[in-house]
Amino acid sequence: MPVSSDSSLDSTSTLEDLSAQEDATARSEGQLANGPQEDKEWWKVKKRPREESNEGNSISERAQLPSLNDREASAEVEYVHPGVSLTAVTELPDSENRGCMSLRDILYQGTPIKEMLQFNMKVDLEWFLAHLDENDRQRIPMTIVHGSTGENAVLMKELISKSYQNVKLVQPYLPVPYGTHHSKAMLLFFTDSTLQVVIHTANLVAGDWDYRTQEVWQSPRLHLKSYSESESYVPLAATSQFELDLIAYLRAYEHRLTKFIKAIQQYDFSPVRAVLIASTPGYHTNANMYKWGHMRLRDVLRRVDVGSVEDSRNDLVICQFSSIGSVPHAWFTDALGASLRSSTVSQFEPSMVSKVSGSKKRILGGTEANLKIVYPTLYNVRDSLMGWRAGGALPHDYKNWLKQKDWMMPYLHRWKGVRSGRDRASPHIKTYTRLRLQTQSKDDKEGEPADAEILWHLVTSANLSRAAWGDLQKNGTQFMVRSYELGVLIYPALWKNENEREIAMVNATRDNPKPTCKDQAYRRLIPIRLPYDLPLTPYVPGKDEAWTWDVSREEVDWLGFRWDGSR
Repeated sequence: MPVSSDSSLDSTSTLEDLSAQEDATARSEGQLANGPQEDKEWWKVKKRPREESNEGNSISERAQLPSLNDREASAEVEYVHPGVSLTAVTELPDSENRGCMSLRDILYQGTPIKEMLQFNMKVDLEWFLAHLDENDRQRIPMTIVHGSTGENAVLMKELISKSYQNVKLVQPYLPVPYGTHHSKAMLLFFTDSTLQVVIHTANLVAGDWDYRTQEVWQSPRLHLKSYSESESYVPLAATSQFELDLIAYLRAYEHRLTKFIKAIQQYDFSPVRAVLIASTPGYHTNANMYKWGHMRLRDVLRRVDVGSVEDSRNDLVICQFSSIGSVPHAWFTDALGASLRSSTVSQFEPSMVSKVSGSKKRILGGTEANLKIVYPTLYNVRDSLMGWRAGGALPHDYKNWLKQKDWMMPYLHRWKGVRSGRDRASPHIKTYTRLRLQTQSKDDKEGEPADAEILWHLVTSANLSRAAWGDLQKNGTQFMVRSYELGVLIYPALWKNENEREIAMVNATRDNPKPTCKDQAYRRLIPIRLPYDLPLTPYVPGKDEAWTWDVSREEVDWLGFRWDGSR
């Protein structure tokens, strides 16, 4: 897509100063000058006491249902924010965007941003900078790791050279053919010495935020680790697996992000309630096979308790995405599907291969959850806010569809989001969710029972493709991944106290943001507003066809346009 300074802060106080030595060996493209020596360690300040309020976390009124950093308790049930929200769709009315996050909500939380690191595929730099206050556009040092190519990449470089010397571009090396840099995330460093990690599904282009359904996960504002003034600088001990996984992901970019690795090692990640699920390109072997892609997801889900075998037998694993690659049936069911069905159950069936771990039995092959796919039909695209133009962000080749439709049709379900408030906002969101249906129909009123108990929820940049999720090769001894992807997995046990059955995730809707749970034993609930309605609506054979973007459409959309198939 074409690319349609006074400051209250010392502009020399940047993360660039953390590693002048490393930057000297980096590629010359886009380098920034080092700041003065006396400001070199601005991040080395004592962590604020935990009892202090986390000021600067206010967000717009629209996005305060519920507040990201607060728990909301009623006389009977305590509601805990999951950290995930749908993004606000600009072209929808405010009534559809209650509790949703705009880009401004993310960037402006009451405390100024000191520096930012952005990851994305497509970036319209001029559009993105327009979301910053005028005095911030040239004040905030920002590094943008991107996958833009061609004319757009040239335009960004020209814009930076003319007006925005505070912006540095990084285009990562892709060692495996046909890979992309597809991750979408932000590291936001604030002037109060806090850090927030943001992982989402939207490109930094207007169409993705104005018209399309997206989701965003935000960590709590993280404080610096405690340290002694007399100590020499050494990397501080990791505070969570999330921190270690994030550092491992950043190291995949080699020396170009070393300064950010040093910076985040100073922060306390223990408040994070999420598991990082990432992909990095390469041919991974031995233990590294289980660090990335669907093999990483499989390894994590094997430790997620989904209850008894009997209870889990009718679970649904709903795969929802915006692109379909060249995917064979066997890979979907036996590779990715096996990873998605992995779990720990509390009963043992002799027919299942298991590994005993205490009183729990880990079912290595997964439980009998039913795989489902949610993907737009031709008519979903035609009637969306953008009409046929929405199909330009739904890559799916017709030749692949011809190979896939016979086996894929029984899995396919329409994009339908009336109760979620996203029916006409075409999906660019990617979610993978295991749930257990509780009811089949109900009125949408706050406090009514939820449709489903959610066992786990993954928001990610990864679509349905082997390039994104990885593919086992050489008799299972090598795991090949083509692309960079990033996502977060959440499940109830991440919030649990001593009573492991006291908390549950439930699906919320636009009009029922605080549903109750059928199982009254749960006293703490984590509501997640899924982007689609439950129960799902299956494709009708002979009527519904999955959208493919390289076929012309002579029928006009509701805006009066035809689709020429040129993407």
